[in-house]
Amino acid sequence: MKNVVGDDSVNSYRYRNASGEHVDATPLDQTPGDSAAPEHLQNKAIGNILLVDDDPLFLELARTVLQKAGYGVISAVDGIEAVKLYSISYKEIGLVLSDISMPRMNGGDAMKLMRQVNPAVSVILISGHLEEPKRMMLLDAGATECFSKPDQPELLLEHVRRFLSPGTPNVTPQKI
Repeated sequence: MKNVVGDDSVNSYRYRNASGEHVDATPLDQTPGDSAAPEHLQNKAIGNILLVDDDPLFLELARTVLQKAGYGVISAVDGIEAVKLYSISYKEIGLVLSDISMPRMNGGDAMKLMRQVNPAVSVILISGHLEEPKRMMLLDAGATECFSKPDQPELLLEHVRRFLSPGTPNVTPQKI
């Protein structure tokens, strides 16, 4: 991710999403005009999810399932990218759905840093294999929910719907 200046002389942040495409994100306090959020972030945390996973297949499947259910989805491939995106757009993100085990920064550590930005952040941590002692430790550390990655899309939606209602899916970053 690097700082760039757009046509409106507003600082924005360019990063690669999970598909390897370059996208821009603009901090809300630097948005020009009437201080409205960028078009792709106008949901005001109704149905917007930050999806974090280093597995591109699961990331794409979960993104598709969530978007078809009416959620706005922005994705990150590891905890470092997730914390950067959350720091920029936390007011528009209603829920973070993150894998636990990822390279560079795991989901639990990313959750701790997101809590420094917003102590009320809702974080669901998921894992391909989650034993009960680890689940309880993560819940005690502040996770909203922890569960094993579901093999059925309906189960993923069931967990998400308990914490966040779908809205208009506008949070997907605009391509450059």
